[in-house]
Amino acid sequence: MARTKITVIVLMLTFSISMLTARGGGRGRGESRNAAPSNNSTPSKDQIVEMVDDLENELGLSKAQGQEIKKVFEEHFAAKEGSRDSSENDREAHRTAMETKQEELDKNIKKYLTEEQEELYDKWEKSREHNRGGRN
Repeated sequence: MARTKITVIVLMLTFSISMLTARGGGRGRGESRNAAPSNNSTPSKDQIVEMVDDLENELGLSKAQGQEIKKVFEEHFAAKEGSRDSSENDREAHRTAMETKQEELDKNIKKYLTEEQEELYDKWEKSREHNRGGRN
């Protein structure tokens, strides 16, 4: 009888844990299932290379353009990492600062694009914003 109770309890715990994991309940670090992903993480060098590769494919960039844009990304993310400030406590100020930094990044990237590539970049950026539920 005691063995049956233990078996039932173990099965119930196993089921509960698997349901929590499947539904995203076991995220850790205080993140809720519906929380937006943290934008505080700076991409690694490999992730920056992937971003540039994506742009090269989407926009038909030359290798020279890709190298320049990679530098723009590296400088942008280094500056972003170094500029964490008190505006992060004020959501509106933080959002405004992030939008300004994104506009600056776009401007710096567009320096290396042809007019046709700029149009493709704008379309690509709008699709990214739409996919992540951003500004439209």
